[in-house]
Amino acid sequence: MYFPLGRAKVPLFQYLISLLDHELHTPVMIIGDFNTGKHGLDEVGKTFIASTCLDDLERKGWRDLWRSVHGNRRQYSWWSTRGNGFRIDHAFGSRPLAQRIASIDYVDEPRIEGLSDHSLLVVQLDAAGD
Repeated sequence: MYFPLGRAKVPLFQYLISLLDHELHTPVMIIGDFNTGKHGLDEVGKTFIASTCLDDLERKGWRDLWRSVHGNRRQYSWWSTRGNGFRIDHAFGSRPLAQRIASIDYVDEPRIEGLSDHSLLVVQLDAAGD
């Protein structure tokens, strides 16, 4: 998914939050450029708009898959022209999907080589158990 900039992303978050109750029982992932993150963890300051929407997703039961593996470690997926980094690319998953994470990491080489202005977010899942 791609979330728009500014407050334009809020209706998309509200829509996703409204879908969550029935989706959380199956393996589902939302992945992409959320254009926001958590204050103090995914940026140095407090510049994000709609940061609390990520909290709302988690309260509904969705899990930040990268954080579930890496805890409060800081790693950025995008850098501004001023050289400051932000983690704005995320993967959120339902509990059944989160239990299948084999690895999840950002790969910086394509960004460094100029192929994209974002680092890749690579999610590897274990095969379904049943």
